[in-house]
Amino acid sequence: MYAFGLCIDQQYLVPGLAAIAGLADGLTPFARRNAAVRVLTLDLTPAQALLLSDFAKRTGFGSFDLRRCAPLRASRMADASYITVTTYLRFEFTPDFVRRPYLIYVDADVLVRGDITNPLDSLVEDEVGAVRDEFNPTVGECPALPGVAERWPHLHGRPYFNAGVL
Repeated sequence: MYAFGLCIDQQYLVPGLAAIAGLADGLTPFARRNAAVRVLTLDLTPAQALLLSDFAKRTGFGSFDLRRCAPLRASRMADASYITVTTYLRFEFTPDFVRRPYLIYVDADVLVRGDITNPLDSLVEDEVGAVRDEFNPTVGECPALPGVAERWPHLHGRPYFNAGVL
């Protein structure tokens, strides 16, 4: 029914393994067997890709696939101190690669606690769900999106959603 999509590079291999473990831990064995893991990567070696594949299968996921791709040339990092350009690969998930009606995108460094698939029941077709940021919940009242509220005052006070879980 759904696939979990992650963008994992060499720098985020270990956090990516932890994210997969957290996703698995929040699901029943039946749900894991029916779920897929899809990974986009820029630089993982064949051995690292095999590690991810084997780990996903050993944690009970019914399907795993990995595709190598590069982010669009227009992708630029505003702050590369802790995020890599691999984060922009999230825009490269395609229906042919996902092969499921739903894609739940999770940043490789997200610690998943519990079943995050419950909101799927409330989405209508072609609707995107997003998670409100726990640490930066409101535009203009947190460090996220610096300058946005000043430039576009009508956004001040609106919810800020974290693109790390879509």
